[in-house]
Amino acid sequence: MNTLAVFSETGHSTVERLGWVLLHSLWQFAAIAILSAFVMRCLRRSSDDPVIKTLGNRIEYGRALLAVEQLRGASSVLALGVADGSMLSRIRRIVT
Repeated sequence: MNTLAVFSETGHSTVERLGWVLLHSLWQFAAIAILSAFVMRCLRRSSDDPVIKTLGNRIEYGRALLAVEQLRGASSVLALGVADGSMLSRIRRIVT
């Protein structure tokens, strides 16, 4: 028995419920992804501000973050120069 035969025997309501469950799961995943991105952004900002206050030098801290990014690997450094990644936007926020 193939999958199509199973769905045709179970009826339209089962297939419809399955579709709604899948749609609901997709929306939940999207909401969790957006929420976690927002939380991570807030955590990065809240960790940057005390360090800047302690150091008193935004430029040096930006250079330190850039050095950490360069230690990650050559591919991320190239991406840092081309794309507006999270580290690049973080450094821009700190320096300006």
